[in-house]
Amino acid sequence: MRVSEPRWFAGSVHALFGAFVVVIGGSAGIGLATARLARAQGADVILTGRSHGRLTRAAAQLAARGAETFDANDPAALEGFFERLEAPIDHVMVTAGRPYYAQSASLLGGQLEERRSELRKSLPIGRVV
Repeated sequence: MRVSEPRWFAGSVHALFGAFVVVIGGSAGIGLATARLARAQGADVILTGRSHGRLTRAAAQLAARGAETFDANDPAALEGFFERLEAPIDHVMVTAGRPYYAQSASLLGGQLEERRSELRKSLPIGRVV
């Protein structure tokens, strides 16, 4: 998994133009609405979900860059998904699965401190935890 430099186009109708957005749980509800908004703002999106049929319909409706069916509660499936992604990821929206607060650290493969340092340098916020 590669983490790309953030793209900031505040106030633009195409605020996410050229961004790559992953929506975990993007086949319905809040996830699908988020993916729809991201596409409207110019992002390429990839959707994930458990229901292959709903996911396929949602991906076609949005002209998504891709879609993959798996259960977000399965750590091995989630890790495998991120390992297979070739495009740099700009944003990840998680609207599926149960809380598992160590997951993002394990997805970074032991590079948590390095990523925190990168975020501190690039984000216009005072604190990165």
